[in-house]
Amino acid sequence: MVSAYGLLCTGEYREGVAICDRAIELADGDPTVGAGIVADCPYAFCHLFKGYNLLNLGELEEARRLLEQGRKIAREQGDIETVGWSHQWSTWLAYFQREPDAALGHAQQAVEIAERIGGSFSRAYAWFFLGLAERMRGEWRRAIEALERSLAISRERRTAVEADAWRLAVLGESYLGLGDVERARGLVEEGLGIARAQGHVSFETHASLVLARVLLGSAGPAARAEIEASLARALELARDTGAKAFEPLVHVELAELARQRGDQEGRKRALREAHRLFTEIGATARADEMARELGA
Repeated sequence: MVSAYGLLCTGEYREGVAICDRAIELADGDPTVGAGIVADCPYAFCHLFKGYNLLNLGELEEARRLLEQGRKIAREQGDIETVGWSHQWSTWLAYFQREPDAALGHAQQAVEIAERIGGSFSRAYAWFFLGLAERMRGEWRRAIEALERSLAISRERRTAVEADAWRLAVLGESYLGLGDVERARGLVEEGLGIARAQGHVSFETHASLVLARVLLGSAGPAARAEIEASLARALELARDTGAKAFEPLVHVELAELARQRGDQEGRKRALREAHRLFTEIGATARADEMARELGA
């Protein structure tokens, strides 16, 4: 479990899937194997963590199936903390699917479980995912409150500190929603610097994407070179690691840059590519949105 988490951080998603597969194979269907050592039900956790890796790889439907299966096993085995993790990672799945209501529901359940159990690591991440869900809904102040609570728990307890880059990126995006452009950019750039210093490829991918969004929402075409560089880096990392779920998101921002520049052909080209990629990974709502944009 620990090695699989390390591989996730460095963007080695397929290797993480292989470790989970091997653990599931060794358990041979016995959900009690290894119980109580790291998790109350490692068998359930490995199903969930395989799903978490797969959703980054763009295999969204299989990820959903595994998250639901792992949650069911964890609940049956009384592993409530792992049930909470299933809701956290289902929030991340809902992010890629553009399902804000589902994201909020899962995140709220994650927070309720984490607060009831009291573990600082779970609490720090649960509040992060609640912040992400609120950001998806455009509830900027609620997002900021949840994300700052996550940061406070992490820093007070010195736990889940590897997620600082992720927290700061989403926090910056939320401040952009409030119109605080300078603070937004500063937070995202700080997060991106942390991700790079840590070698945390997964968070650097997302933070690079968010920096481009912040620049598009503030400087616009005047920052074209920096926007294109950030998106190129996000796309490079996504392709190098196989994180296909991120690829269409890059093309969405390229379409926005083209729109702001008055390049209608470039905009349509980027939207078509985003639509193709969203369709491939099974992000139906996002694909439909791209189709509407193309038809407008």
